[in-house]
Amino acid sequence: MKQNDTRIYDIAVIPDKTSFSADGGNALLNMGDGTEPGMNAKRDKDTGSRDTGAKSGYPYANNDWSRAIIERNNTRGSVFSKLLQRPYTPGKTLFDPESQDFAKASSDQTIIHYYSADQNGDTVATGTQTRVTLSMAADRIEGVLSSDPVLGDEWDPTQQQWQGGLSVTRGGKPLDQGVDWNASYTYDDPRSGNAAWHDGVPADTDAKVRAIRVSFDRARFQSAADTGTVRVVFLTRVTVDAARGNVKSSDTMTGEFTTDQETARAEGDNFIWVIAPSEPAASIDTAVTVTDGTGTERADGAQPGDTAGYVIRPRLTNIQRSGTVVKPTITVPYPDGLLDPVMAGGPWKLTISGSGAGRTITFTYDSPDGTLIPELGVDGSVDLPAIEWRATVGNKAAGTISAAATQTTDIAQNGTVPAHPQVTSNTAVAQFIVDAKAGETGALNALTSKTDIGDSLS
Repeated sequence: MKQNDTRIYDIAVIPDKTSFSADGGNALLNMGDGTEPGMNAKRDKDTGSRDTGAKSGYPYANNDWSRAIIERNNTRGSVFSKLLQRPYTPGKTLFDPESQDFAKASSDQTIIHYYSADQNGDTVATGTQTRVTLSMAADRIEGVLSSDPVLGDEWDPTQQQWQGGLSVTRGGKPLDQGVDWNASYTYDDPRSGNAAWHDGVPADTDAKVRAIRVSFDRARFQSAADTGTVRVVFLTRVTVDAARGNVKSSDTMTGEFTTDQETARAEGDNFIWVIAPSEPAASIDTAVTVTDGTGTERADGAQPGDTAGYVIRPRLTNIQRSGTVVKPTITVPYPDGLLDPVMAGGPWKLTISGSGAGRTITFTYDSPDGTLIPELGVDGSVDLPAIEWRATVGNKAAGTISAAATQTTDIAQNGTVPAHPQVTSNTAVAQFIVDAKAGETGALNALTSKTDIGDSLS
């Protein structure tokens, strides 16, 4: 590796089959058979799961993968760096205009290659602008320059296109084109060796541009009056269609200079994932806590007269546009052995329908028509308000009492985005056990025959 070069290597980690086993000769292997969620899977397969508790990985979605970044730097630190940003507006999804154009966005987000079950930090939708910042820490260059320092960037114009907005600053102050710096660009592969470079800054509408480079006048660059980091900033827009699957769109920075002490050339690759809208999905989980008459949680089985307190957490994902109206309905077949179910918290209405073993507990959102407009995350997900309800454990309750909750949500049309009726979740079950002794009964019978003092009553 040359000085200031960077190399990035993917690493697949293969855990031992006993890595997560307990001690002892009869201990089970990982997950019982020696496997685990990311085994033998590609790096971008997400291991995050609300069902199993497995976590997503970093920097790749598969937590069996990692990345080694090897940099050969001067002890003074890196000279070159690169930053990608995307537009961001709280409450707007990736497919909203406020998340696609910096002029319409309230702020921006730095692209980070971090994955979680809820959000990816490097995803954008087709049509999204990205802001590219190329930096050079001029005060870290040692020696006298013998060539003009250069900052450049290249990309695939079939995936993203130049949108201009070029600015060149040092220490936050603009530098003069033609005096401090000059630009050139090419429509050809800049690595081919025979690329035709054109002087000047390309028009903002020139979608054919494949690479740009900015060179700095070496004498002015090392002038004592010039201090601070040099930054080259411009915009591109993602154009590639991700309808057939997510597309990784990369662009590569190059930085180079030569002094009487060293020749340095660095490359910095960065990328974004271009995604298409996914089908909306619903999920749900639930839990129960049993307390006695004093409010103390039962450590063992429940008793008649105890209170079973439930919480249900409904969730929606992949809602494409903000402002979408949803109408969620959560149903629970009436658990045998419970009495008088009532709401205990949350903006929901509880109703009971049917009779006998066919009764159903239904929760609808507490609004005139049962609908709401949720505030979405950038990935189109939302945790709906939790549902808290409770019921009394009846005298006839016995065995295991189960409450199985399912969410069914109607998602309304929003502009050109079609409606998605009856989006149905998994079924989540919360259960507890009634103490077997709680159901024991007895009877007393009166002895009607006459007895005298000292006679046995048995």
